[in-house]
This record gives sequence, C-alpha cells and structure tokens, in this order.
Amino acid sequence: MEINLKHEVRRYFTVNALFSIGRALPQAILTPILVAKGLTFSDIAIVQAVFSACQLLLEFPSGILSDKIGRKWTYLASIFFMLLSYFIVYSATGFAAMCVAWGLYGVAAALQSATLDYYFAERLRANESMLRKFYANDKNIILLTSVVAALIGPTLYQHFQDSLYIFSISSMLVAFMMGCVCLPYGGTSNPAENDSSIRLRDELRVALKDSRLIIMIGILCVVEFALTPFFQLWQMVFIETKVSLQLFGVFFIASQIFNILANWIFMRIGSKTSVRRILLVVIISIGFLLIFTRDSIFSAVLLFALPLPLFLYIAEAEVALQRVIPSSLMSSVGSLAGTAGTIVSLFTLLVVSFMIPLIGVPAVLGGFLVVFVLFSTLLLFRLGRFPSYQPK
Repeated sequence: MEINLKHEVRRYFTVNALFSIGRALPQAILTPILVAKGLTFSDIAIVQAVFSACQLLLEFPSGILSDKIGRKWTYLASIFFMLLSYFIVYSATGFAAMCVAWGLYGVAAALQSATLDYYFAERLRANESMLRKFYANDKNIILLTSVVAALIGPTLYQHFQDSLYIFSISSMLVAFMMGCVCLPYGGTSNPAENDSSIRLRDELRVALKDSRLIIMIGILCVVEFALTPFFQLWQMVFIETKVSLQLFGVFFIASQIFNILANWIFMRIGSKTSVRRILLVVIISIGFLLIFTRDSIFSAVLLFALPLPLFLYIAEAEVALQRVIPSSLMSSVGSLAGTAGTIVSLFTLLVVSFMIPLIGVPAVLGGFLVVFVLFSTLLLFRLGRFPSYQPK
C-alpha cells in the first residue's frame, strides 16, 4: 500500500472511531431509553420503520451524489444529521419527537452508506488480500469502539439519564471537525467518467444487466430478514427477562466480539460454499428453537449463539458484492444495494410491529431467521449455476 494511502486510511479510521463511539454510546440500552420516553414495543418498531423509510428515500440518490461531488462531503453530512438526531432524542420525549429523530437518523445512515469506505475499497480492489484486510480493520475499529461504548454507556445512563447524549454529541462533533480538516476528498479514481449524469446512468444500466450482480445484491438484501429483527428485538427479549441494564451492555459487547471474531475468521478462510451451508444450518436451527421455546431465559441464551454465524455470513456477502461492482459505480451500486436492503428492512419492521402482540418477541425473531435462510439458500443455488462464479 502506498504511503499516502496509508496515511489517508489511518486518518479515516481515527475520524470514524470518534464518530462510532459517539453513535454507539446509547445503543446497548436504546430500547430501555425509548420505553422511558413513553414508547411501547410496537411504537419502537414503527419508529425504526420511519428510520428505514427515510433511508430508503435518500440512499440511492446519496450514492450518485457521492460519486459526483466527493465522498468526504456526504460522509461529513451524515455526521451532521446524526448530531441533529441525537440532540432531539436528548431534548424531547414522546412518539412524534422520536419519529422525527429517527427520520434524521435515517438521513444520516443514507448519506453514510457509500462514502469513504467505497473510496478505499475502489483503490484496493486490485489486491484482494489488502481489500479484505481493509474491510476487516474498518469493521473491527467500529466494533471495538462499540465495545468501549457498551462498557460505559449503561453506567453513564444510570448516572446521567438523557444527558448521556451530551457525551455522544461531543464525540461526533470532534469527529466532524477533524473530518473537515484531514479526510481525503474521496472522488472516484477517474473523475472524467462522472462529468456526465447521462453517462453515469448508462453505465449503471449496463451494470445491472449482469445477473450475477443482481443476485449478489439480492443475497445482501435478504440478510435484513435476519439482521433487522436481531438488532431491533434482542433488547426486548432482555426486557421481558427483567435483567439489569449492565447485562444489556454485556450482551452488546459479546455480539461485537463475535463480529470481530467473524471478521478474523473471514480473513483466513475467504469464500467457501461448505462454510456458508454450515452457517445457514446453524442459523435456521436457532430460528426454530426461538419459535417453539416458551422460556424467556432460554430465548436470551439462544441470542448469544446467533451473532457469530450471522456476521460471518454477512462479511462474505459484502465483500463478494464489492468484488464485482464496476469501478466507476462503486458508490452508486453500493447505495442501490443499500436501498434494496432498506426496502426489505422496512417491510420487516412493519411486519414485526404487527406480529409482536400476536406471537411474542422470540417467535417473531425466530420466524424471520427461518425466512432469511430459505431465501438465501434459493439465491445461492441460483448464483452457483453461473460458470464464472466458482467459490471454493
């Protein structure tokens, strides 16, 4: 890796770490925070659906904007909107205010979906080992800062309540100011290719005629059938077991450690069909157990077994997609994939809000895990029929 690129990567990791720790401070106890602000479990699912809807509307346009004006500015805009979102959560209560806050959160997530990580992926894509290393390090830095946030977040909330968000806002504000000064512009490797919006649309239209690319986007999208319920429902399972806030932090840390372990394993084993099959078998087994168990403690225990196979599967799916995206369309196709995934996420959240009162939180989560495995198996079978796709 060239020296200038190394310095750019380090500066990006530093800014992203500050942003991540600010964003993650309330995450381990987010559901108890929202319950304290007067929301029910179904209300929380609807608030998350507002987030997904706003992300859906802006994610693909933000990718095109990022390709045209530079990924630095869309990345910094994402931090700005996240600051606004957290300020509203800090200063307001009630369902309507939380919908506004999560709407701004969705704008921030859309703007961040295909920014500087795609810029570095584009520059490193010629060296697959370096691309995997960057991907793993980027994820691990976010996960490590999330672990730190989970260690101190519940304690800060017990002592400061909503003022916890002041710590988050301060960290993100420092990240924003540092990013303005030291982040790379992050334009495409060949800016001449993006001078014309018509050319960009034409290139995108041609790329989307590649059936392999469409199937890989689909594989990443159906991950939301598992990922969205997991992140939205695990805290509800813990609330039903009446555990302490500190245990929320313990589980959040455990899930991040499993995510780090998944990245470490992925760097060493790469893409193997046999591994994916094992992961899907493990995930569907957990799903069926969650559907049929009536013990809330056992449901909470099952949650500890889910992150490692799920995150390992996701790591392979994300890198596989990045390997086949045309260079000039890294952000546009990445945001298109994110938009499609957000549609699945939004649908999932709406179904979750309807199903929770009917069958309970663990059964809803288990049912979506089963749906995820069935769709993933179908898409992987279809992908395997392409001669140019030859996983080990």
